[in-house]
Amino acid sequence: MPWARHFFSVAIGVGALITYGAYVPKDVSLPKAALTIGLIDAAVALLAGIVIFPIVFSHGLDPAGGPGLIFVTLPIAFGNMTGGHVIGLLFFVLLFFAAFTSVIGMLEPAVSWLEEHKAFSRPKVAVFAGLCGWALGIAAALSFNVWSGVKMPAIMPLLEGKGIFEMLDFLVSNLLLPINGLLIAIFAGWIMSREAIWEELGLRNKSMFIYIRFILRFVAPVVIGMIFYTSFT
Repeated sequence: MPWARHFFSVAIGVGALITYGAYVPKDVSLPKAALTIGLIDAAVALLAGIVIFPIVFSHGLDPAGGPGLIFVTLPIAFGNMTGGHVIGLLFFVLLFFAAFTSVIGMLEPAVSWLEEHKAFSRPKVAVFAGLCGWALGIAAALSFNVWSGVKMPAIMPLLEGKGIFEMLDFLVSNLLLPINGLLIAIFAGWIMSREAIWEELGLRNKSMFIYIRFILRFVAPVVIGMIFYTSFT
């Protein structure tokens, strides 16, 4: 999995954590919350790999199936297991709720911004944003079957030959999310005042504040640049 996918995994590049952070009470430590989120995300990913890949290997299936691993490979594996129909049903129910809650978090930045800055009705904006996401999701799903022949033209070098799902996945994972992450680091490290950062982080340790600000200003942009490089090589 490309390094850029980690932006999606912890919802940094889509602005979800920014929106959630705006709703967090002042007495909650943002650094501790960020550390907790990162550790839990890594633990869940590790546990999922421990559970899923033995099933895949034991049935001689392709572990590098990409999106097909969930919707093609795993159903075959569940179908060959004792009680696999029940386990498969529970797996996809949990997957649905994981996707549904993620979508709500990803829609919130756009809905919140339109509601606050354009004075639009929140229910109408939420429905509109949801329908746009639903339409993109339907197009991505159909790219695996009836629209599988729809490919990006040769005039788009980075996207040439990619289907709808592959195009969206490439643009979001390898381009948009890292760019957003880079802009967030630049804004927090170079544009926000020291006083604003200190107040928002709620730190009492000055050394920790200096360390975090140094990371935002110098380390994060370099690391994100390396992610860009590895994503296109």
